[in-house]
Amino acid sequence: MHTHHSHSGSYCAHADPKSTLRDMFQKALDSGMTVFAMTEHMPRSDEDLYPEELEANDSAQTLSKRFDDYITEASRLRDAYYATGSLPEAESNTNKPPMHPTPPSSKQQQPQAEILIALETEFIRPSTLTLLKALLTKHSSQLDFLLGSIHHVHTIPIDFDHPTYLSARAACTPPTDTQLFADYFDAQHAMLRALQPQIVGHFDLVRLLSDTPDADWRTLATSSGEKLWSKIQRNLDFVKSYGGLLEINTSGWRKGLEDPYPKREIVESWTAMGGDVVLSDDSHGVAQVGTNYERLKGFLEGCGVLRVAFLRRRKGRGGDGVSVGGKGKKCEFGYVDVSELW
Repeated sequence: MHTHHSHSGSYCAHADPKSTLRDMFQKALDSGMTVFAMTEHMPRSDEDLYPEELEANDSAQTLSKRFDDYITEASRLRDAYYATGSLPEAESNTNKPPMHPTPPSSKQQQPQAEILIALETEFIRPSTLTLLKALLTKHSSQLDFLLGSIHHVHTIPIDFDHPTYLSARAACTPPTDTQLFADYFDAQHAMLRALQPQIVGHFDLVRLLSDTPDADWRTLATSSGEKLWSKIQRNLDFVKSYGGLLEINTSGWRKGLEDPYPKREIVESWTAMGGDVVLSDDSHGVAQVGTNYERLKGFLEGCGVLRVAFLRRRKGRGGDGVSVGGKGKKCEFGYVDVSELW
């Protein structure tokens, strides 16, 4: 079992505040995860802070410091796990004890899981790319891959809450769901071309708060007659051209959708193109680790998916640093047959 997408209450303001990064790591191990990726959000500028960050008097500077702290703690936990097969205790300056304390042992254990450190991208405005490049310059040696995601259209969040979604829709011309969808996939295409992320996050997230979140993408068009499916195919073609992966993100089910992200017809088309998928729970707390994974096998088999990929660090856990534009990838792919899942 693998997850390539997770967030903790230690470094994500909208995650469960009681779920520290160490708690998430330990829960993944306790759940039998053989690949666990820590993928905290990249920091944003002052003009792109979320309401809960504003309430906490956060700033771009505090988000940047928090991300630096994430890299430090994730590296500390991973290094200790690879060295001993278990997690160290929480750092002494942590105000709460670990949710899953590690029992003392006189015998050194062998690590059973591949642990990856990554970041989930933003692509809000031109300055976001500048910020990301600076982050990668600073932390390239510690990051294993980029999880490429879009959470904003016309600089407005599309998955925060319904009123904000409506604001994003109102910024479109005309102000319709289908036009917002079209603008989202255009923004995603620009992100893909700029970053070439190894994994594309929640490919069709934009549908979550729409009026018809479970509609078949193949039937939708803008008021001018532009087919949404052609934009989706364009983006899939580009991901395939540089060897990227799509995540099957089970948080779609957790949020009440009929399918995970992306929808069935996208997975079927991607599979027919020879594209590979990875598994993700997009967990924001220990209670969400592995959520709805028991539904994955039937969904994947129904889409014609024969295998799932997973990332692992290259032999020796070395490799060049991660960078924008698909260069310096530190991870290689492994595969497991869908028939072997659960």
